[in-house]
Amino acid sequence: MSVVISSEERHDEVAFSNTELTIEALEQAQLQVANAKSLIINLERIERMEDGVANFLLSWSNSVKPFKSFKLCAVNEEVSKALPEDLEILPTLTEAQDLIFMEEVERELGL
Repeated sequence: MSVVISSEERHDEVAFSNTELTIEALEQAQLQVANAKSLIINLERIERMEDGVANFLLSWSNSVKPFKSFKLCAVNEEVSKALPEDLEILPTLTEAQDLIFMEEVERELGL
């Protein structure tokens, strides 16, 4: 699976070229964005997930959240059903970017 990383001012976006999300692809992405400010995981192309992916995403999110934002976006309905409710899922990439911006401002203001 090919992982596509886009770096923006406040976050890195992780996207995938295949339709099945695997733990291997997530591990590869995690290594590539280890120093990211905040993360958006774009699941626009994902139609199904390998067993264990939902737990991997939750663990990754929990490890990042104390210091930065971790958002999922563009998740289809079937994939969404398999994801834990604790993950922050936004309908679009733009909404994920906007929320990260607001959270960064809150952090800077100490809120």
